[in-house]
Amino acid sequence: MGGKKTNENTAAKAILARKQETIAKWSHRIFRFIFIKFHWDMIMHHFFHQYLGEFTPAEHRRIGAWKVNAPYIPTETFLLDSVLEFIALGLCILGYAQPAGFLLLADVGGGGNLIHLLYFNGTLEQNFWTTWPSMYWMNLSCVLLMLSDPWSQRPFKQIFLFIICALIVGAAGKYAWLLGMGGFPARTAPMGALGSFIPHTEL
Repeated sequence: MGGKKTNENTAAKAILARKQETIAKWSHRIFRFIFIKFHWDMIMHHFFHQYLGEFTPAEHRRIGAWKVNAPYIPTETFLLDSVLEFIALGLCILGYAQPAGFLLLADVGGGGNLIHLLYFNGTLEQNFWTTWPSMYWMNLSCVLLMLSDPWSQRPFKQIFLFIICALIVGAAGKYAWLLGMGGFPARTAPMGALGSFIPHTEL
């Protein structure tokens, strides 16, 4: 009698494990699709709209004119973003969810938010609305892609640490890049939201 009950419990646990595995795999597939969709749109924006300037008047291509209060951003920045996004999408399609999420979270979550929050002309609160909701949905898609990876053996605590590191690395890297390339905050308020902390040069 006890052996039969044990067998029933084992069978129930096996069924539950299969259900959980199916849910985990399909959840990850859905998050992969969302990740690819959001970031493909971002590539189209950075590469075709901003770098090549196909939809932007020539005199506006180098000043981020898609926003009224946008800063001066060298076009090479959009090419760099596009390359990182292409690599991350390729990694995601090939099944490398962790590095793909880390790379794009650094690019969009760290570097992108740094530009929008601190380089745009306005207070931090005003600049926040230049990122909402699209950039935060993209950041969330990166986080969900990394957390939902059913093949990862890393604990959630470690993945959350990677997420924080991605934001810090992305922000520091983009700041150093802009410093080297000569980017600076919006002309109407050259020091942006950070005041004298951000180095800049006039055009």
